[in-house]
Amino acid sequence: MELAYVRKARLMLCENSDSIRCNALKGLHVLCDDRAVIAYMFKHKYDIFIIRSFEGTASSSEEKTLALKLILKIIEVSPDLVSRDIANSLSAVASYRKDECRLQALSVLRLLASRNPLVASQTFVLITLSDAVLDQECKAFKASIILTLLQLLDSPDTRRL
Repeated sequence: MELAYVRKARLMLCENSDSIRCNALKGLHVLCDDRAVIAYMFKHKYDIFIIRSFEGTASSSEEKTLALKLILKIIEVSPDLVSRDIANSLSAVASYRKDECRLQALSVLRLLASRNPLVASQTFVLITLSDAVLDQECKAFKASIILTLLQLLDSPDTRRL
């Protein structure tokens, strides 16, 4: 039953209408409590559609927020399944100064880095976090970003690379 909706949500994510894509993201957010659903989504490349909703210039702010919430839920439920594409997308949004979701993306990026250091070390996460430490707009996150970077540098996964 759940996978049937997940399959239909893929078609909904292909639509041109923002409201239909938003409804698909809401439905996927509800279903992502199950690791099997998340594994199915990544096996069938749903991350491309999530990234489209998150990064797209034609996306509404509601769609970006819903995509970010879905990414956050995926990281909370099964961080080891998060793709490098999603990590790079979070890095791109977190490093773009004019994006409205920049600070939220930076916060989610910190969580991803602490939960899955291997993906963080294979993508632009370290660069984005280190740039954010020097950015005046990210003063509130400076201490937590530095702690996250220290945790990443101390992780055995990242030391091997």
